[in-house]
Amino acid sequence: KLETVLLKRSGGSAPYQARVIGEVSNVPTGAAIANAVYDAIGVPLFELPATAERVYRLLQESDKA
Repeated sequence: KLETVLLKRSGGSAPYQARVIGEVSNVPTGAAIANAVYDAIGVPLFELPATAERVYRLLQESDKA
C-alpha cells in the first residue's frame, strides 16, 4: 500500500531540502516487473498488474501466432 503525504513548504523550502520522497523509486518498478515476466516466459507484458490470468492469456495468444 502506498500512502501519499504532501509536505507544505515553509519559507520557500521543504524540511531537509526534500524535493521528492518515494516517487522516484516507484517509477521503474512496473517496467522491472514486465521485464522479469518477459525473461521468464518469453512473451512481452505491456499492462500491469501481471496477474496469473493475464500471463496465461499472453502465453495462449503467443502459441496461436
